[in-house]
Amino acid sequence: MTKEFRVQERLMNKALDKLPNYESSSLLYRIEYLSESQIEKYYKINEIVTNKHFTSSSYDPDAIGKAMRKRAYTVLIRIESKNGKLIEPISTLQIEKEVVFKSKTTFFVKDIKITTSPEDYVTPIKTIILKEL
Repeated sequence: MTKEFRVQERLMNKALDKLPNYESSSLLYRIEYLSESQIEKYYKINEIVTNKHFTSSSYDPDAIGKAMRKRAYTVLIRIESKNGKLIEPISTLQIEKEVVFKSKTTFFVKDIKITTSPEDYVTPIKTIILKEL
């Protein structure tokens, strides 16, 4: 990572620290496009993963359903948030109902299972359940 990116990362993390935590007992939604081998390599039940990147998610099933109709994805990730930051009030895309996690956030992989997609509530989808540590 270049010096400029490290500075930007530090500034963005400091800015996120100033925003309120998203508080809810509901799990957040995130979609990713990963191969089965990538999923198996990175996500293992009862293990810890650290996302080096900023992790974007949504608290709204309708918003993630709309995203699913526009973007390619292979897996749904549900996140139990502790320190996710609600950026909706300052976002240019408020329809995303976005909650962001700082870079290097650590998660515990609680489960990997098949659920129904929030796109149509019928289609089965591999779902990874994470708990922020």
